[in-house]
Amino acid sequence: MMVLSHKDLDESVNDEHPYWYACIIGVFHAYVRHLRLTSKSENPHKMDLLWVCWFGHDLMHCGGWKAKCLHRIGFLYGNDASAFGFLDPNEVIQAIHIIPAFAYGHISTLLVPSIACQPSKNDEDWLYYYVNM
Repeated sequence: MMVLSHKDLDESVNDEHPYWYACIIGVFHAYVRHLRLTSKSENPHKMDLLWVCWFGHDLMHCGGWKAKCLHRIGFLYGNDASAFGFLDPNEVIQAIHIIPAFAYGHISTLLVPSIACQPSKNDEDWLYYYVNM
């Protein structure tokens, strides 16, 4: 899935791509009660959450219409604090179709064995994926 990038969050990254990409691991529905000092709502409301594994852009690869090449992304290291997160489903723009970059092969050191890796795939993922346009 893709969401709009939030460039204002990290100015140190020189990435002009307007979108961020993620793989949905799980969908959660929770009833929460928001307590503030000004209003204490006793009635819980339903909150939907997506648990995602974020992809990072391959900044060494030129992609897009001008480059006449698909954008290339890959998983972040699993021990990186920003590799996994929760997201409001309303932030999702649309689903995406990613294509494994077969020429670069598999890797098992990015996402250590976890719920994001499939045991049936020997806890390996493709090193890179292309974002189909």
